[in-house]
Amino acid sequence: MLLKELPRYECLIEASQCYPGLDPSACEVFLNLLHTVDILAEKESEYLAPYNLSQARFVVLMFLSESDEKIKSSDVAAELAVSKATVTGLLDSLERDGLIERIASKEDRRIIFVQLSNKGKKLLDKVAPGYFKSVSEMTGVLDEKERRQVVASMQKIKTHLSEKERSSHHANTQQKKKTRIG
Repeated sequence: MLLKELPRYECLIEASQCYPGLDPSACEVFLNLLHTVDILAEKESEYLAPYNLSQARFVVLMFLSESDEKIKSSDVAAELAVSKATVTGLLDSLERDGLIERIASKEDRRIIFVQLSNKGKKLLDKVAPGYFKSVSEMTGVLDEKERRQVVASMQKIKTHLSEKERSSHHANTQQKKKTRIG
């Protein structure tokens, strides 16, 4: 859900009086990130919708376009960091629309390969230039140095979150071991 306007910094300072854990500047960054991502996602959807593409369908097509060879559907799931069930649904709809082809392995019938169809290649040739132009226009307000700073900041946050998740997972695993022993 998109807020029409973000709270003013002064409001966040006031809120921090009621909520001792609230860091106004951290909250301001967080809300701005969420708001910006919502706007970018909305603009991306508006661009892709006339081509009957969602972000996920577009990403799968782009991934497949990077390879001259057929790719195992399980590798698509691994590369995109989604479940096999999610990829199966995406591939089903892309195949139904004639944008990809599934090919059973001759050596092992359990293995299914996927590749872009000619129709899928033509669609990407049509969509990708305008898509990337749109991305450039949306971020064009930032100069190269500012873009590098944004990327570095986002990577720092992602690293922090994944380390926190790993340590939390490790602590939960240790707690389960203690519970079983005790």
